[in-house]
Amino acid sequence: MLEEPTIRIPYELMRRNHRAAQRQVERDFTGVQSSLKTLLKTKEKRSGEEVLNTIQAAKDRITGLKRKLEQLQPSASSSSIGSSSSNLKSRLQILKDMQELETAPIFDDHPGYRKFTETRLDRLITEYLLRTGKRETASTWAREQGIEAYVDIPLYAECARIESALVDKKSCSEALAWCGENRGTLRKTKNDLEFHLRRQEYVELCRSGKRNEALAYARKHLASQWAETHFQEITGMMGLLAFPSWTTVTMYQAMFSDERWEGLRSQFKDTFFSVYGITSLPLLSLAVSAGLSTLKLSACLPNAPHATPFQPSEIPPQDPNTAMVLSIPSLAAAPPVHVMDSTTIDPALPMMTDPTPLHDHPEHPQRNIDCPTCAKDLSILAREVPFSHHVNSTLVCRISGEVMDDTNYPMAFPNGYVYSYNALRAMAKEHNGVFVTCPRTGEQCSFSRLRKVFIT
Repeated sequence: MLEEPTIRIPYELMRRNHRAAQRQVERDFTGVQSSLKTLLKTKEKRSGEEVLNTIQAAKDRITGLKRKLEQLQPSASSSSIGSSSSNLKSRLQILKDMQELETAPIFDDHPGYRKFTETRLDRLITEYLLRTGKRETASTWAREQGIEAYVDIPLYAECARIESALVDKKSCSEALAWCGENRGTLRKTKNDLEFHLRRQEYVELCRSGKRNEALAYARKHLASQWAETHFQEITGMMGLLAFPSWTTVTMYQAMFSDERWEGLRSQFKDTFFSVYGITSLPLLSLAVSAGLSTLKLSACLPNAPHATPFQPSEIPPQDPNTAMVLSIPSLAAAPPVHVMDSTTIDPALPMMTDPTPLHDHPEHPQRNIDCPTCAKDLSILAREVPFSHHVNSTLVCRISGEVMDDTNYPMAFPNGYVYSYNALRAMAKEHNGVFVTCPRTGEQCSFSRLRKVFIT
């Protein structure tokens, strides 16, 4: 899915160029043939100079056609739309190389695979910058990374230009020209963008008081082409001829509203992306979301307040599928740490001098601080993805990074933090086998005060 737009965009551009060239060839050759046929019929009535002028005009037209066709030929050094065929060849080579890498004995560690993933990331970043309107930054990044042949900067520039014409200039000319170039595709998909653009031009004629021009425009571009599919809308629009732009009639007031331009911009953008197979969201967002969905747990809730074992955090009602932060309960079987003779606080530790309860300390969140789904920058995307599917819970020790299981079972401090037995046993040996220190809070207790935790 990530590579579909990479291949489809230059393919669609190449098809569009081919159709434009075909129309140009047919039009020019038809004109030349018509001129020569007329010349053959009337050559006896014309002077030699007139015949030569007619032949020269036909020659000039054919020469101009040749020049136009040459401009459509791909150029390896060009990043314009005309180089779509060479871009397609370069991108197909990427997929071919990827297919060869998949057959390698060591796929993930292959140097070629690393290069492929780095190049793909650069392409996704460039595409994201283009989608967010940062075209100059995207151009600079693509040029520095040497991936100009693999990104479609001119295409996004064309989209932005037409959007600007709709919203800023309130002009449908550029969008209608684009519809003309892609009319075949729009008809196959039964897209009515052109109708809405024509309707808006009719509305603007009515707004300016040009009723005769508006009526003629409606007959030519609306009734003759869209009556079968939009008859009721066309008949309703005719009432605009009798109302001024400041009318208070709800139906016609909505037609005169300037908010319709923003609606046209949104419809054009959706249609533009659909024609070229561009996803509704940036590919970088989709790739990151796919990764986050494998990591998101029910304990992941970005920016949630911290709870205490006696007073849960005041979290507004959530959807049943929304992740929530659960408070970490204290171990009921153990008395408070600060009243135990075997519990001390190491004054050399760069932590607070007084023992602070886990749930009251603002710098000790209950979530994993290294969890990507809880990170501030990724929390928006993480909120929209489903939870990861884990049949059995898997705990990883923060100290050693080892997975906790039956042989390396989890052990809990009185404050609620959990670490692996092997890591805590090794820590206790460094302190004569007696004391262990919680690396998150700096609190110390005897090893015998730890409690075994059972994974469910």
